[in-house]
Amino acid sequence: MSECRFCKGQLNNEEKCVWCGFLQNSRESIPGTLSYGTKIKNYVLGDVIAVDGESTTYVAFDTSKQQKVFVKEFLPVTLVAPRSGDDVLVQAEKQVLFKNLLYDFVDLYKTLQDINSGAMPKVLEVFIENKTAYAVTEITNGVSLKDVLIKRGKPFTFKEIRWMLQPVFQLLNEMSKLNIHHGGISDETIIVTPDNTVVLTGFAIQDLRTKNEHVAYKLFDGFSAPEQYFSNRFQGTYTDIYALACLIYYSVTGNYLEKSAFDGKDINRVFPKYAVTALKYATAESQKERLDKISDFVMMLDDKGVVIKKEEPRKANEKNIRKTALFAAVAVVFAVVFITAFKSINLQTEPAESESESEKLPVSSQMEEKTYLTDFTGRDYAQVISDSSYQQDYTFVKLEAYSDSYAAGKICQQSPVAGSQVTAGTTVYLTVSMGPQKVYVPSDIIGISFNDAAAKLNAAGIVYRKEYIDQSREFVAGMVADLSIGEGQEIDKDDILIVYVANDKPLSTPTPEPTLEPVADSQDMDKSED
Repeated sequence: MSECRFCKGQLNNEEKCVWCGFLQNSRESIPGTLSYGTKIKNYVLGDVIAVDGESTTYVAFDTSKQQKVFVKEFLPVTLVAPRSGDDVLVQAEKQVLFKNLLYDFVDLYKTLQDINSGAMPKVLEVFIENKTAYAVTEITNGVSLKDVLIKRGKPFTFKEIRWMLQPVFQLLNEMSKLNIHHGGISDETIIVTPDNTVVLTGFAIQDLRTKNEHVAYKLFDGFSAPEQYFSNRFQGTYTDIYALACLIYYSVTGNYLEKSAFDGKDINRVFPKYAVTALKYATAESQKERLDKISDFVMMLDDKGVVIKKEEPRKANEKNIRKTALFAAVAVVFAVVFITAFKSINLQTEPAESESESEKLPVSSQMEEKTYLTDFTGRDYAQVISDSSYQQDYTFVKLEAYSDSYAAGKICQQSPVAGSQVTAGTTVYLTVSMGPQKVYVPSDIIGISFNDAAAKLNAAGIVYRKEYIDQSREFVAGMVADLSIGEGQEIDKDDILIVYVANDKPLSTPTPEPTLEPVADSQDMDKSED
């Protein structure tokens, strides 16, 4: 009798374990992925179930909790080299980009780990191993909304889909408070469980959900927002609201949302008028015109009398208004648009026929002649990306690196190099300094409170971890008693300084040994009796 390679349960010569359900025979692995049965920490990996431009997802068995889980390995295929063993090898010229995206991956899943919602797979653990990162999540049982609609054979009613998506609305509202958005909401990433609840899956770093040159991105035509097809446009909660509106429209009509969808009267047969208004506001072509709060979108979907007006975005579009004012047809349309909120959306989505082709293109595409690339080295990154004149000409991608020559926040390198001939929309990689890689441990840490020590270490840019030791008469509870690297010594910013802090365990006072009195002999006792 043998034991299962996953759960260690007893096997009776079965090919499939009756306890955990994993097959025992090894299968041919996909090139670049880990072999079947590989163990990482307490997780034994099974089959690969998904591969995209960001990561590879395995079904695995958690030997500590005795349960199946999903393990997602950060593995951007365009940046890595052929694998040697378990470690991930990165192409030499793409190491900085890989490192930055790796940080994005870890930050995303650590943030998601703090969210407690039944509308998303629970993130169980995030860790670094094999020179990459891993995110472990619970397994969601169910089928995609796409498959549900196919099997159902008819669309949902507005009330049905509105009720189904309520948990997703609440989840996205929580995510917006943490300044993160999904970017991939579609009929493929919404999973319907056996008890008819919905779970949002497909979380990923923003680069996977944005058309770009350095990651094999994945968008969902018919659901992805317009800004996701341009690497130089901002994204936010309004990006998810756009996808939600498209998803609602698709679930009710069976068709993808088009610009002309709100023109006919047929839409009023399947949607209440107030819902049509909400969908219009949510799917405006420009994100500046679009709803940017989940609560506003839900309010408009539910309340017949509520219309959330966005005055400031209209002011932000005055430049485009002046540009088109020369054309009489557009001027007439704008006059009507300024009064009615619905047609203000169409101003962006349906330009007049008299507009030239250059006006129909994004601003970044209007510069036709080649120009010489500006020298950005030594300049402040925040100031460069906030300069609207540069946004019209270039698409910026931020990289980060340590530098002894440039202060943190300064641009220390650019590609292409300054003076290169470029055209509009050229992608410019700006490497921003994170300051020097090595710093000195402050010399006044031991003997102060941990909170004061943390402030000093944060200011120095040192990563640290707190560990407790027993307090003493010299170092009382809450006081820093020792460091893993001495005060005044150099430390790499990528290393972790261990700060030993005195705990609140009571001091132990040694019990004094009893004093032994000399025992009198018999002669002394006789004398005392006399």
